[in-house]
Amino acid sequence: MFTTLGKPGTGKTKSLINAIYHETDGKGILVCENPTRMIEKLYTWGFPDLRCISYSDYLKLENSNEIYYIDCLEKLLEEFARPRGKIQGWSYTLLNPTD
Repeated sequence: MFTTLGKPGTGKTKSLINAIYHETDGKGILVCENPTRMIEKLYTWGFPDLRCISYSDYLKLENSNEIYYIDCLEKLLEEFARPRGKIQGWSYTLLNPTD
């Protein structure tokens, strides 16, 4: 598992993409908020063959043998909570990978 923490604009996504590409020889799928925009970034960064899907499409998957990498866990959780309607606020915990 690859985990990176940091503020916006610090290179977290690019670090994740480097890990995806090297671990899977470009065969992993990046789950992100805006696949169209991410594909543009991937092309600019030299990873034109890496595939992307949206958080909502990822949550609709029923069965898959693919390897998926989550760009932003918080945004995936927001997408998960959105259609449930009754959830007005929610919290979560994360394990610290350095402990």
